Amino acid sequence: MYKILVYLLAIQHHAKNIHYHCAGSTFWADHLLADKVFDGLQDLMDEINEKYYMGKEEDTPQQTRLLEDASELVPEAIDDMTVAFAQLDKLIISCIDELETVSALESITVGDNDLIGRIGSDMQQKHGFLWRRLK
Repeated sequence: MYKILVYLLAIQHHAKNIHYHCAGSTFWADHLLADKVFDGLQDLMDEINEKYYMGKEEDTPQQTRLLEDASELVPEAIDDMTVAFAQLDKLIISCIDELETVSALESITVGDNDLIGRIGSDMQQKHGFLWRRLK
């Protein structure tokens, strides 16, 4: 689940980069779409820490390490919003792929699968929004 936390944090930060750097005729729509992608990610990360790690009596990952690992995935802010949203969508697809990998592990519990499913559903919706923007 560590990689999923890293992806969620990277998605969150890249969405805010877009939110603050978009401009031009599509500013408002891009600004709101970036917010839509950002929304709910902190709650999902809290659930992973509280339900997956703490619920299994395990220490949660150190935030400093998570930030370091996520920062390697966050692209630099750019003016081309089509490219920026495509980069964001690539992060979301990578997160979905990692969710699929984790869900196949034998050590995953019913509760873990519920959490993974809810995160996957959220990522799939965000991917759909970006797909429409990039279409």
